[in-house]
Amino acid sequence: MQRFFLLLLAVENIMSYKPVSVIHPVHIIVPLPLEDVEEELKNPFGLSILKVKPVIDLAVDDAYRKFQYVPHDSMAITYRDSKLSDAHGPNVAIQQLVKNRLDCIIGYAFVYALAPVARMCPYWQDDDSNVCAF
Repeated sequence: MQRFFLLLLAVENIMSYKPVSVIHPVHIIVPLPLEDVEEELKNPFGLSILKVKPVIDLAVDDAYRKFQYVPHDSMAITYRDSKLSDAHGPNVAIQQLVKNRLDCIIGYAFVYALAPVARMCPYWQDDDSNVCAF
């Protein structure tokens, strides 16, 4: 019975799936501190938008050109300053969710900003999301 239910759920998700395109892009948010911050307890890996952006740009370019995983310009990357704050950081993701511009989160250097988002995001599914979640 459980397998049948999972199959029905999978078919429902496939039927409502919208292919990734320029019209229906994958909205990716990168919530990290804007600049390098020397607070090892808050940012143990020393991540910042200034350090991560070139790496993500190369990965996106490879996804478009080298591997052709998705059509060109079908990923909308948004970089937002999390300020390494447990109050401001989660709100960055919530603001994108309210704008219906959130399919994927890459980041959160500060675990206390990540924790509430990790607890809430399983409930953030909507009808026009490009991501199938099981």
